[in-house]
Formats: sequence, structure tokens, C-alpha cells
Amino acid sequence: MNLSSMIRGCSKVIFQSIAILTALSGVYLFGAEAVDLFAVSMCLANGAIMVLEIPSFGIAASIQSLITCLVTFGDAEGYARNLEIHDLPLYSDSCALLCGVCSKGYTAGKEKSAGG
Repeated sequence: MNLSSMIRGCSKVIFQSIAILTALSGVYLFGAEAVDLFAVSMCLANGAIMVLEIPSFGIAASIQSLITCLVTFGDAEGYARNLEIHDLPLYSDSCALLCGVCSKGYTAGKEKSAGG
């Protein structure tokens, strides 16, 4: 077993623990609003990563890379490949699921009365 793969595995556990503790502290501080705040912050962070990667490739090449990735269903290269190496898109899916379940209109088995 390679030492670098063991270190990568441990770092993933550490980063996941930090993410969980951040989520717990957000819920403690903001209550139900934490889900919405995390969703907005993840969208802003994803947008910032996209903007910061554009100077490396140029606007035209970046757009072409995204179109190629979408048309070929994931054959990413260049700009799109650099966007894939971040873990944030992976966590965005989990956050979207959490937003769907914990949104304000969600009623877990409760029916709203017609009178109010």
C-alpha cells in the first residue's frame, strides 16, 4: 500500500469531518435558514471557481469546453476538466437533495387544514 494513497484517504476523512462540523455549527447558529444559506454559499463558491478558471483558458475556449462536455455527456477536457477536480460540485448535489427535503414548504406527513 502506498503512503500517498493513505494520506489522501485520511485527508478526505478530515475534510468530510470539517464539512459536517461546519454544517452543524450553521444549523446551531441559523436554524432552518442554514440549509438555504449553505445552498447560496455553495452556488457562489462554484461561480467563483468558474470565474477564476477562465483566465487560464480564455472565454471562448472555456465556453467551447463546457459545450463539448455537455454534448458528449462528460468528455471533459481543458476548462471543464479543471472544474471537475473540485469536490464542491459533488457536495452541491447533496445540498440540493437536502434543500428539497428541508425546504420551508415541506410537510412530513402533515396535512394543512383548509381553515388556516
